[in-house]
Amino acid sequence: GPAADRLNVVFITVDPERDTGPVLSDYLASFDPRITGITGPVAEVERAVAGFRARFEKVPRDGGDYTMNHTAGVFLFDADGRFASIIDYHEDRRFALPKIRRVLG
Repeated sequence: GPAADRLNVVFITVDPERDTGPVLSDYLASFDPRITGITGPVAEVERAVAGFRARFEKVPRDGGDYTMNHTAGVFLFDADGRFASIIDYHEDRRFALPKIRRVLG
């Protein structure tokens, strides 16, 4: 609803080696245009992820390729930037929506 316009949604990559600005823009094109994508040097992404107390790791695969294991959730912050809650990647919307509504106040 209209309250969604008060949300600032940010997607931070955990694979900045592959997720350049253009790659991230292409990926996010299939989502709501209000979502801001963020990438940068590996060291900066590591600091950002650590600041959220999240984690990620590069996992080698056969043939020289790799995949990324990472925390998968939506971190919710209030209007003052304080951590409010997390929505787990697999969380049912019956539980997720009330968390968002609480943040919107």
